[in-house]
Amino acid sequence: MVKRKITEYAGIVIILLCVILIFLRFYWVAAIVYVLWYILFGFVGLAFFFSSRRKIALSNLFLKITVHPTLLPFRKSFYFWTKSVNLILQDSTNIKKAYSLAEKVNIDNLYIDNNKAMFCSYLAALYNDLGEKSLAEKYIQIAQNIPHKNVR
Repeated sequence: MVKRKITEYAGIVIILLCVILIFLRFYWVAAIVYVLWYILFGFVGLAFFFSSRRKIALSNLFLKITVHPTLLPFRKSFYFWTKSVNLILQDSTNIKKAYSLAEKVNIDNLYIDNNKAMFCSYLAALYNDLGEKSLAEKYIQIAQNIPHKNVR
């Protein structure tokens, strides 16, 4: 639980720290903190947001300018998930390539139960499209068994 809270709010804290440092005229320190934030978090949150709004070109731009090997584990999972979803949204025949990207996602790094349930549902859809009905049903059951909140 504590790990989840830290990961949820760390990005906001770092950005606020940058703003405070700029306000105090510590420009070099603020630049260093911002570069560290970029290395650890990237623009994955923005890419995921725009992907969910079906603005694929903008989402892909944010993914391109993010250096994924240096990302924190939960951001890396969102990076590959977003990249996989964007492939499907661009061309629905890229199922195998989207699946290979989705395999790189560590579901335990998604932390929040709603994210885990959504990703399991996404995997079930991929397995269904690949013709693996038994695996699709398995992941639907996993998604249903995760205690998640219904969001409108």
